[in-house]
Formats: sequence, C-alpha cells, structure tokens
Amino acid sequence: MHISRHEKWVVIIVFGLLWVAFALLAGGPIFSDEMMYIDLGLRNIAEPSYGNRYFHIYLQKLFISIFPTPLAGIRIFWGFLISLTTALVYLNARELTRKSTILHGLLAIAFFFSYPLLTEYSGEPAVDITAMAMITLYLTIYLWGVKNPEKQKQALFILGVLAFLCLKTKETTVFVNVLLFGYFKERIKGKSTYKDLLDLIRPFLFGIAAGIGIFIVLDTIFLGKPFFAIAPSTFNAIFTHYDFGPVFFLGPSSWYKIYLLDELLLPFLLFLLSGVKLQRTAEDNIRIIWIYPLLFLAFLSWNMFKIPWGFIERFYFPALPVIAILAPQVLRFKWPQKKRDWIWFIGSLVLSAAGILILRSYWLEIARNYSFEYTRLLDAIYYPILISILLVALIWEKRTGWKHTIVQLFCIGALLFSPLLMNYKYFVTFPKIKERYEIVFYPFEVFKNKLEIVGDDWLYVSGDLKTSQDMLSKDPNDITGMYNFFFDARISRENVFLGYGQKELGSELMNRDFSHALLSEDDVRQLKNTELWSSVNERYNYVYSDKSKMVYLLIF
Repeated sequence: MHISRHEKWVVIIVFGLLWVAFALLAGGPIFSDEMMYIDLGLRNIAEPSYGNRYFHIYLQKLFISIFPTPLAGIRIFWGFLISLTTALVYLNARELTRKSTILHGLLAIAFFFSYPLLTEYSGEPAVDITAMAMITLYLTIYLWGVKNPEKQKQALFILGVLAFLCLKTKETTVFVNVLLFGYFKERIKGKSTYKDLLDLIRPFLFGIAAGIGIFIVLDTIFLGKPFFAIAPSTFNAIFTHYDFGPVFFLGPSSWYKIYLLDELLLPFLLFLLSGVKLQRTAEDNIRIIWIYPLLFLAFLSWNMFKIPWGFIERFYFPALPVIAILAPQVLRFKWPQKKRDWIWFIGSLVLSAAGILILRSYWLEIARNYSFEYTRLLDAIYYPILISILLVALIWEKRTGWKHTIVQLFCIGALLFSPLLMNYKYFVTFPKIKERYEIVFYPFEVFKNKLEIVGDDWLYVSGDLKTSQDMLSKDPNDITGMYNFFFDARISRENVFLGYGQKELGSELMNRDFSHALLSEDDVRQLKNTELWSSVNERYNYVYSDKSKMVYLLIF
C-alpha cells in the first residue's frame, strides 16, 4: 500500500523525536573495540589491521567533532543510528508488498525494539550497529529500485556506493549484495542478452568507483594516505590480523540453539513462516530478501573457524532489522471498511490489551505462589502456550481481514509485552549501561580537574582498579583511548603505564618518574601494610582521594 505524504512527514517527525530521546537516554562506550576505534579517529591513526572499519571511524569522528564533548557526540551518533534504523524498518515493512499496511510497519518497530541490543549496547558505538544501519539503508534503496523500475540505474549506482561504504564499515556486510540478483533475475527472465546485463551492472560498478573516490578524499584529509583504503597492504594486514590458526579460544556454539530459537524465537519463527507464505505470491525480487539473513547466518557459523571465540551476539546485528521487517508480513491483514467494523476492531484491540495485562498479573501471582522465577516461568510455560496458539492460527486460518487476525495480534502482543517492558526498564528507568559507564570512567570523572596529562607526562594506572572495582581497564591501549575520549585529549600509549601486580607497586611508584598515579583502595591498603605509604606520600606532592576513599590520585 502506498505511503502518503502526510505519513512520510509523521515518520520524519518521529525519527527526530526518537533521535533526541535515544541520545538523551543513551549510556556510553565501555568495551575495548569501541574505545580503540574512537581513539584511532581522534588521533587520525592509519591502522591497516582495521582497514575495513574506517567508514564507521570517520562517521563517528564527524559526530565527535561537531558536538561539545566526545561523549555527547557518541551519544548523538548512537541515537542517530538507532532512530534511522527504526524509521527505515517502518518504511520498508510498511511498503514491502502491495498488501503491507501501517500495522505491518508498527509491528516491525515492535519487533526491533524487543531486541536486547537496545539495552545491552545503549550508547555503545559498536561497529556492528553502524553496519546494521548501513544494511537497512542498502535494503531501502534496493526496494526503491524495485518499486520504481525506471529509476533502477540510479538505484544501482547508489547501491554501488553503499556496497563499498558497507565493506569499509565491516567486511561481513558484503553478503547483502545477494539482493542484486533480484534485479538480475528479472532481466534473465525477460531473455535479456549479456550486453543488457552488462548495462545493468555498469551503474553499480560506477557506484563502487564513487565510493572509492569518497574514501580517497577522506583518507587524504585525515590520514594523509590517499590510497590507504584500497592498498593491497591494508587488505593483507586485515587477513593476517584474523589468522588465528587452528585453535578455539571458546568452542563453537549453535546460532540457532542459543540465539535464534532463544532470544529471537518469535521474530525468527514469523520471519520463516512469512517467507513460506509469500513464496507463491511475492515476486523473486522481493523473496530474495529472505535469503540474506539465512546466508549471513551460514557464514557466521562457518566463520567460527576463523574467529575462534564462539558465539558473539553483535555479529548478527546487521540482519536484525531485516528480520523485523519481514516477520510481520506473515499476517494477512485488511483494515475494517465500515464504521461498525472499526468500532468492533478498536474494541477488540482494547480488550486484547486488557487481556495481556490481566494475564501478566496472573502469571506474576503464579510465580509468587510457586516460588518460581517469573522470567523462567514465562519461557517454560506461558510463551510455549502462546506460540502454539499463534502457529495454529497462522497455519489454519486462510481468510484475510481484521476479524481473522485478532487472535494472532493478541498472541504477538502478549509475547512482545515482556521484552518491550524489560527493554524500557533497563534503558529508561534503570539504565544499566549508563550506570556501568559511570563506574568504568569513575576515576577520570572524580579527578577530571586534576588529571591533566601533557607532553611526556607518565600516568601510572593500577590494574587493581579493574580487578577489584571494575574501573578503567587492564589494557594500557584501552586506557589511552579512554583518556583521550573522556578528556578530548591526544595522549599516546607511551604516556600510560599499567601496574599489573601489587607486589611491585611500591617500588614502581618510588623508582619510576610517574607524573600521576591512579590507585585503588586495595592498593593503598597494601602500601600501608608494607609501611611504604608514608614514603610514597613523601615522594608525591599531592595525594587526593574521592569521598568514599575508593580511588586515589597521586601527583608528582
């Protein structure tokens, strides 16, 4: 169903509001990889081993440069990625087929918001989230070309640009190019010659060339190396970096068993069912979209030989919006046509919502009576019942119309209610990643007016801050990136010394020329027990501690 101009304006306004809300509520970067990418961007470092991350690095750098602090820039960047993906999820689900409606778009957003990534990666500028937004944008342009055959050459040119930018975001995005066969198959069915196919692919190749041109400009400006992105040495370093040999640090795990049929059970099942249901009615250039998440999944499973850390959830983020878009298409829904039907429809929705709340109260009471954990009770009893009823309704019911989808909508709503409520709780009410960020960066925050590293200054950081209090990191490269991010500084690895053991703490502080030292409560206790604290106090001009005596700053 065609999207009206008014509806597009509503989508734009909601996109803006979501962007603001996500930016205000977001946490912050706390993981090692993200700190490294931020630091590479801040200091304009050309690191060939991560050559296929530089579009993410440059895009992130843009937001950091525009806004007052790196933290504000990162939060606004993250909010932009999530809100953009949300808007595109709605538009694509809303217009995927001729029978797609506003309801399909809203359900797609509900599926997307039910994913744990919103709370587990709140404000975390993971490269996989940038890849997710890029894949969703790629799909949007692809569908635009499908809906407008006369503009297919323009679409292919844009897709060529996006294909290269996606590759330079993360190499695993390459699998989205399987969608191009949706264009090519239409030509093959029409008995086109090889010359016609060459004419079709030419705009895509020009787009790739334009993408390379964009990177030549960016690499020249920021790195002073025009051909860094396409240099053979860069690609060789990337492949070498991921060559761990025949070893598993963590054993392989089944993506189906521990993720798709666990965390993503409902959207993944509906995604599969919708693909089967639309097999005969949808055109090949639409059906091929179902191929991408499955092809990507097969690659990630095989890739465990190359990336020997087993299951890593964020690797599949790029496919999640596609699943959210396709899952609601299983519903054969038609809006009521008469006023009386509208009254019944709205009344049915209100009763369904009331029923969901009543059932939630009922299962909470059951959990209390049986001394059973509520979430486990849902997984063990409530969800299997609802999923069984939903599958029966989807398999048995052949008729279309709102009357015949009420049971299906009720089951989907009941299944999504708890995940959505949980995400709201840990994103808005008790923002756990924001709280974690505040803990990780606590030493910098409490001493932000005193901890200034310049020139050849040498900062000692105790590894016990991470071990006993989960603050900062036990990797000096991480600490360098954290300092640069928090203070918008440009120190290097040579400015940081990480103390790994408390046995050498006293001698290191006494015999090395540190300008500053960050110690934990346990460190100071150890120094006092060995009667070295007074000597350390005499060597350093200033000794500060936070109010709770958890962190100490020594300044020479």
